[in-house]
Amino acid sequence: MTPPPRHLRFLRWLMLFKALQALATQLADGVEQRAAQLTNAWRAEVRRVVVAIVLATLMFLALLGSLAFAAVAVLLAYGEAHRVLAASVIAAALAIVALLALAGIRAQTAPTAGTRAPTGSRT
Repeated sequence: MTPPPRHLRFLRWLMLFKALQALATQLADGVEQRAAQLTNAWRAEVRRVVVAIVLATLMFLALLGSLAFAAVAVLLAYGEAHRVLAASVIAAALAIVALLALAGIRAQTAPTAGTRAPTGSRT
């Protein structure tokens, strides 16, 4: 059996090269689309985090003002006779608020099933 003529071999190589070129173009388009989706998702997450931080700051300031008002109100209500008791009640209330905030932070930042570290890793 004789090998095919030289121009047929060249055409076969050319067809193979064009098929590989089309495959590479499709792969590059897919990667570009995924990168654009990731960029959009990243921007949305950053926006959500910034909004959450701003709202948390406003909430903290409002909570701080209300706690200060409550502390002053308790001190005025108990008066001169029970100043130590009033200070103890205020300290206990603030400690409870701090523990509740800590529990809320831990609940919100706990890893979910999809974000847990792989087994055997040290984090």
